Amino acid sequence: MTRTMRRCAGAFLAIALSTTVMATAAGAAGGGGSSGETGITADTFKVALLYGDTSGLEQAGILAKIGDRQEHFQTFVDAANEAGGAGGRQLEVTTHTFPVPSTATDERSACVAGTEDDGAAVVVFAGNQTEETLLCAADEHERIALVVAGNARPSTLKAAKGRLFMNDMSAPRLMKNWVKALKKQGTLKGKTIGIVRGDISAHEEVAKNLTKELKKAGFDVAEEVALPCAGMQACEQNDVGAERLQTKGVDAVFSLLSALANPAFITAADSIGFDPQWLASDFEFQVYDTTAKLMAGAKEPYDGAIGISTSVKTQTPDAPRTECNQQYTDATGITAEPLTDEWQDVGTMCFMVDRIVKAADAAEAAGGLTQSSFIDAYSKLTLQEGNRKGAWGPKKRDGYDTYQLFRFDAGCTCWKSIKGTATTDKSS
Repeated sequence: MTRTMRRCAGAFLAIALSTTVMATAAGAAGGGGSSGETGITADTFKVALLYGDTSGLEQAGILAKIGDRQEHFQTFVDAANEAGGAGGRQLEVTTHTFPVPSTATDERSACVAGTEDDGAAVVVFAGNQTEETLLCAADEHERIALVVAGNARPSTLKAAKGRLFMNDMSAPRLMKNWVKALKKQGTLKGKTIGIVRGDISAHEEVAKNLTKELKKAGFDVAEEVALPCAGMQACEQNDVGAERLQTKGVDAVFSLLSALANPAFITAADSIGFDPQWLASDFEFQVYDTTAKLMAGAKEPYDGAIGISTSVKTQTPDAPRTECNQQYTDATGITAEPLTDEWQDVGTMCFMVDRIVKAADAAEAAGGLTQSSFIDAYSKLTLQEGNRKGAWGPKKRDGYDTYQLFRFDAGCTCWKSIKGTATTDKSS
């Protein structure tokens, strides 16, 4: 389930001059940055936390419990401020949520509140956001966007001009490794391949990436179905789409549908006796422990589905996240069970705040905290959660380089890792 950041500062002439030089260099290296330094003062560094409110779905048992994400984040911000802040400045955090499921229109008010109203230098997206909302912050308002979970497409990264950092792999890199892993596993051998997606531009672009990777690997797509969908929400004409794939003799289906829309399509396929090998990925959040419960109504026909994720399984609690959770318990009195989604989210927010502090400190030490210097410092960081490892770079804006295959198990309504498939993408 996924961090990135942005900053701004500079008040004195010497810092302003160095900022101009750094902005020019960052632009040449694929960095980016705005001329203004909104959200950074001599004493404060403003951050906005935006995320989809899944509390209702959690209470209904539809999604796994993830806890109070605002409290998770703020707890470590408070600890950072007590230790001296970020770049010698106190972190000021505002939080805004949007409904789940949602559309870009639903989410826009949260983006505007964080950027225009709050004047944040960095916007942290903690999940369930659309790519249009990422660009609302990174492109339209020229702020640094740090994304915990999500797989942005090339056009989104280009429009963000280096201001967008993702924890997860970009969509093209995920598609490449998806095909590579399945080919190595022998899953696609002798199969007639189909793709199902939403009839939206993001899915169309990613489907082209997927088709390209399949062709390079020696596979053809027999049929591609585009369903009318409202963003991440339910799609229409599921039965018609399933019939088209069945008529073409498809027996392996790559699904690019959202985690919310996918179960309905599986159910429609099952109702006409269409039972292919279902293939899933982190794109649109399908292979997340958090969203596995969404498959409850379609778990039997979905049993045996194979998915790829950058969330590499950890069998025992690792020391860094254990330490973060202990700090959280000491501060709040709340204890999350090890390795649960809530426990992992505490670690994720702990690491996100830590990276913001490290980048701000490095930027300040390099000549002054500005948006450009923050971007430059953040691009030099590495990230790791359990067995997930990765790094950013001057032109690399997606973090994790590891991935693993999983198999859906109807018995537990969960994803189980496939032994021996954990891999590092060395081409990144």
